[in-house]
Amino acid sequence: MRRSVWQKNWTTSRGKRPVWHCNNRYKVKGVQGCTNRYIDEETLQQAFLRALEILRENKDTLLEKWANFSEDQKLEKYHSEQLKKLVESDQTAFDGRRMCQVLEKIALGEDGCISIKFLEGTEVDL
Repeated sequence: MRRSVWQKNWTTSRGKRPVWHCNNRYKVKGVQGCTNRYIDEETLQQAFLRALEILRENKDTLLEKWANFSEDQKLEKYHSEQLKKLVESDQTAFDGRRMCQVLEKIALGEDGCISIKFLEGTEVDL
């Protein structure tokens, strides 16, 4: 599996700060592919935590959705179990390892909106 972002550090007057951007941005050397903006690591973490809060607020709907996965949808069932554990936990601090277990991608819109898609198919727009 390949992640859709990679990390690098920008050096500013305040020092280095980690930023993320799409790894398809320069897939072909010298040719800009993806035009999505960069996102600070702290903003990315806060967006993930906010999406998790939204999932917790809609837990009943999600549980119903997950219960309707058929036996043929083994991968979706697995990913939904991982996300269910995270949603049902009382974790409020960011945990990158747990994020990577449930996250498919984070997309940044031209208008600054952030869309977070989880591996089991749920998408949250912030």
